[in-house]
Amino acid sequence: MKAKKYFILLSALALFGCSGEESQPEEIENIQEDIVVNEANEETEQGSNEEGQETVEEIVMPDPVQYEVTTYIDEIEEEVTITVEAGPVFVEDDHAILPIVLDSDNETAFRFNRALPEEMVFYDNTNNQFDIRLVDPVERTVSHMGIFSWEHDTYNDDLFTPLSTFISEGGSTKDRRLVGGEGYAVHLFTVFDAPQSNDVHVFLGRLGLVENVPVVTREETTISTLAEVSAEFDDEEIGPEERVDSKGHFIYGVPTLLEVVQQTVSSSAVAEDPEEHLESIQFRTMPLEVYSESLESSVSRVDEIEHSTIILSSDVLFDFDDSTLTEEADTELEAAIAELEGVDGGELQIVGHTDNEHTEEYNQELSEDRAEAVHNRLNELMSLELFDEVTTRGDSFREPIADNDNAEGRARNRRVELHFTPPTEPIVVESETEIPETEGVEVTYPEHADTQYGSVEIESVKRVDDLFVGRIKVNRKDGMIDREALQQRMDGEVYGARGMTQGDHGYETRRVDGVTLLHNGRRYYPIDYYVETLEGTEGESFEERQEGREEEREYILPLSDRFLADSGEYFYATVVWPALATDSVIIDLEFPEMSGDEERRADQVERLAPWRILDVPVEGNDYAGSVDTAEDSEEDEVDEENDE
Repeated sequence: MKAKKYFILLSALALFGCSGEESQPEEIENIQEDIVVNEANEETEQGSNEEGQETVEEIVMPDPVQYEVTTYIDEIEEEVTITVEAGPVFVEDDHAILPIVLDSDNETAFRFNRALPEEMVFYDNTNNQFDIRLVDPVERTVSHMGIFSWEHDTYNDDLFTPLSTFISEGGSTKDRRLVGGEGYAVHLFTVFDAPQSNDVHVFLGRLGLVENVPVVTREETTISTLAEVSAEFDDEEIGPEERVDSKGHFIYGVPTLLEVVQQTVSSSAVAEDPEEHLESIQFRTMPLEVYSESLESSVSRVDEIEHSTIILSSDVLFDFDDSTLTEEADTELEAAIAELEGVDGGELQIVGHTDNEHTEEYNQELSEDRAEAVHNRLNELMSLELFDEVTTRGDSFREPIADNDNAEGRARNRRVELHFTPPTEPIVVESETEIPETEGVEVTYPEHADTQYGSVEIESVKRVDDLFVGRIKVNRKDGMIDREALQQRMDGEVYGARGMTQGDHGYETRRVDGVTLLHNGRRYYPIDYYVETLEGTEGESFEERQEGREEEREYILPLSDRFLADSGEYFYATVVWPALATDSVIIDLEFPEMSGDEERRADQVERLAPWRILDVPVEGNDYAGSVDTAEDSEEDEVDEENDE
């Protein structure tokens, strides 16, 4: 078997133009020999040639990751099969270029952005932003496309533009973005912060998650730039229609960062001072978090790669404006103690938080007293000696997690948090909690949940590393906005990440937030993260407008579809949850917590149309058999003692 060493990027899609059996002009063959493909043995070693000179180990270019996906394109009102190709990711200095290729044998052409939507992002102040994200499974981070700013002559203002560009043989921008029909495949090049791992996953919104895309450096692959490839063909006076290799694939290079910028804005704008544009680029890589809630208490939890937080509601622990624990507090604290199972060492921080009622001085004292009260009672209910250090503090209302302008937000902000280092190996505490009854439609997989906003179908849930990747199909009902089949809404408000209003955490009203997993007494939300605000954007201006308030506002974004379809017979959505110790899951669109009488609640339930699908199988999940339970850990300790 042989592998290929690429000096320029070749699309590995269906054949176009000339077939491999047709003869080609001699100049094409010469160029291919010089800059296109060198055949290399799969196994190469560094050694010496016949003259005794040291030879350099040849770097074998990894292939792109390719798969087929079926989706509905409302523009042409057809279901189409798309071949998606991603990577390799080419690292150069502190950034990386990711090639994305879409191709289809569909007879009718459709625009690239009807398969992979691009939208205005309010808090980034950017137009034409695709929902493409890099997920590093080792570092457990997510990266957004780089953004650069430039002054537009017409608008006399800075524009914030994602670093992405289309490259193809098409003569116009529209032609370069058409997939299918009689044209070539569409190539999109995007720029990200350089990944730290050897492989990454690429999140492509409704098109799914591309797994294990290889990461290489441009230097080690000697991949050609656009200018280098263009120069080779220009010297030979070869037209675009002849720029294909022996397999009929159109020949491209991989652009440099500057070439992406040049393709995005006018050449005159960049020619003045290219370095100025490069210096304005902002990259964002953010840690992923897992948020879950207990089904039998108010206890919730946030897990990061080396840090976990248990959140206790002060409204359950304490009476209003009081720091004496209530009779119900022990139930909550016992639930928190169960979450600490398996912890060995590290620091336990107990932190009190309040809403912004009263003065900061008053709330500072109240938050400190409540943290100390929780510390004292925990010390009575468990041994805190398993921690290396236990500290308490109060943060008043300086660290809100919700909007203090409404009662619901203030209730969320009144809390006590336990910060600790989670065990290296997860310990599963088997829960006997019964799953609460749903207030909406309940079916068993593979049945569809038929709601007033559409029929919800789970196409698949698949384990990928520490992730569960779900693909959901919604069949539209006439006259209804079908995206509401995957959203939490109440009183006209769209609820966002972690069950909070999207007014709290970003104004993207077409994303998936509330589709959760129920397992082992807990509700797991889609994996999410805090979005870093870009300097000089609407997001930053919004934060600056909040300076009169006592806190800053941050955005939480789930690793799920951001731009759900508004039209068409049906649509698909991708949702990513944490991997769990089970081979089947319950998928549930929950109803948000709310106050009010039963009549009002019944009205809201009818308008929200919650649903639940039971026994959804998980593909490729070997996780269940590899996780220790609390009982297993106790048995292991006994075995170790016997061995000694």
